[in-house]
Amino acid sequence: MVELDLSYKQLTEIPEIPNDTTRLILKFNKITEIKKGDLPDGLLHLDLIGNEIKALKKNILPKKLKTLILDCNKIDNLDNFIFPCKLNQLRLWGNFITELKPNIFPSQLEVLNLDCNQIEDLKVNTFPKKLKVLSLWGNKITEINEDVFPSQLEVLNLDYNQISKIKKEVFPRSIYNINLLDNPIFM
Repeated sequence: MVELDLSYKQLTEIPEIPNDTTRLILKFNKITEIKKGDLPDGLLHLDLIGNEIKALKKNILPKKLKTLILDCNKIDNLDNFIFPCKLNQLRLWGNFITELKPNIFPSQLEVLNLDCNQIEDLKVNTFPKKLKVLSLWGNKITEINEDVFPSQLEVLNLDYNQISKIKKEVFPRSIYNINLLDNPIFM
């Protein structure tokens, strides 16, 4: 495994990356987009925390990518995102996402962090069936309907939302950790 860390370099675009790089860290630069050919095919881990990315173009990410970190960018929707099917960890903390469309996330995804966005509503079939960890801390969720969470979900963080009513039936039996701190819940 070859790791390349180009964090804090004031980069506005991704420079040429060696083909044998499997872990690429580009934290806190000024990158606005990923272009075709920017990333090596064998890349497994991509960290773009604190850049200025608004969207990802179709088929731009390597097919083997397993971890994608896009915390603190400028993403406001995921409508045109195409995530690699082998992706199993995705972090989108601190963006401006307001809505999640059904079936947008890859089926292999196990860990999803959407903390500190502006999500208001959760729809059925939004989250993949294999998802085990879901964090939605600090959004604007007011209610949760049945059949939203996948049956294999184990950890769920809903702290600091605006949930006022909740039924225990909305949680799958597989969950062993639920966080609901600072919600105006009435039972």
